[in-house]
Amino acid sequence: MYMATASDKCKVFSIEGCLQIASLAEKNIQNLGLSNAEIITGSFNEILPSILPKIQQNLLVFIDGDHDGDHLIAYFDAILPFTNEHSVFILDDIRWSGSMEKAWRNLISREEVSVSIDLYRMGIIFLKKNIYKQHYKIRF
Repeated sequence: MYMATASDKCKVFSIEGCLQIASLAEKNIQNLGLSNAEIITGSFNEILPSILPKIQQNLLVFIDGDHDGDHLIAYFDAILPFTNEHSVFILDDIRWSGSMEKAWRNLISREEVSVSIDLYRMGIIFLKKNIYKQHYKIRF
C-alpha cells in the first residue's frame, strides 16, 4: 500500500499465499481508496506467470516469499525478460538460509546486474547498463 500511495501512475501487484492476510490487505486498500493496487491470492509459482504480461516499464520488484534460494533464482529469471535498465529488484531475507545466501551470490554475479547493495537482511539489485559493476555492503 505504501508503494501504491507514492504514485497513482504505477500499478502494484501483490501475491499473498495466506487468504486471511490477503483479505485484510484488500480491505485496507479499499479503505485507502487505492485503485492501483491489486492483491492476488495464491502461490507465487502459480500467480507470477499471469502477472508478467501486465507489468509496465521501469519495474520495481519486491520479493519476500517462500525463502527458497532455487525459487528466488527462478522468480528472478522469469521476471528478467520483462525488465529494462531502469528496473530494480528488492529481495528480502537474503540471509534466511544457506540456499538464500547462495541465491543472492548467484544473482549479484550475473552479467545483467550492474549494482547490488547488500543490507544484510535484504538486497537491492539494479540492472543499469553501461556502468561499472559494483557491489556494496552496508552493515548497521
